[in-house]
Amino acid sequence: MRARYALSLLLCGLAACVHPPPPPGPPAVDTASLAGSLFGTGEVKADFSRAVVFLDPLPETHAPAALGDAEVRVQRGRFDPSVQVVQRGQRVTWANLDPVFHGVFSYSRRNEFDLGVFAPNEHRSAAFAEAGPVRFHCPIHIGEGGVVFVAPSPYFTRSSRLASFELRGVPPGRYRLSAWTDGWSAAPREITLRAGEAAHTEVLLRPERE
Repeated sequence: MRARYALSLLLCGLAACVHPPPPPGPPAVDTASLAGSLFGTGEVKADFSRAVVFLDPLPETHAPAALGDAEVRVQRGRFDPSVQVVQRGQRVTWANLDPVFHGVFSYSRRNEFDLGVFAPNEHRSAAFAEAGPVRFHCPIHIGEGGVVFVAPSPYFTRSSRLASFELRGVPPGRYRLSAWTDGWSAAPREITLRAGEAAHTEVLLRPERE
C-alpha cells in the first residue's frame, strides 16, 4: 500500500514538471455602473431618445486609448447614421456608397475640416481633438448633413426610447457627467463612482442657445 502511495506521488510530481500549472492571471478590476433618466426644463417638449450621455474623466482617472475607426455611409442621398458618436481622437470615415459625387465639410468651431468632394466607392476620414458636436454638410447637395458627437472618453452611451440610459464597466473614479441631443445639453456636474457600485441619477437638459 505504501509503495503504491509513493509511486502515485512520484507520478503526480512528474506530471507537474511536464505540464506545470498556468501562471495566475491579472487581478480582477472592479468597475461601476451608472443608470438614470433624462429630463428637460420648462414647458417645451423634446425627444430625448437617442441622446448622448457621457463621462469626462477628471485628471486622476485615466481613460484608455481611442477605439477603432467609426464610419458614416453616404447612400441614397443621405448620411447614415445622421448622428455618429465617437471618442476624442477616434477617426471617422465617410464612405460614398452612392453612384454620384458627394463631399463633406464642417465649420464647427475648434473641429473645422474640409474633406473635399469624393467619387462613388471612395472614402475620406478625419479625427477630432475637441469634444462636442461637429455638424457636417455636403457642399454639393443642400440640406444633406449630419453630426459627429465627440465624447471626451469611451464612457458614453445613447439613451433609450424612454429617455433612460445605462453605462456599464466604468472604472471607479471621479468624472464630469453630461448629456447632449440636438438643441439640448446638460451642464457638466461632478460625480464619483466607486468599485462595485450601481449608481443612479437624473440628468437635466436645457435648450442650447443659437
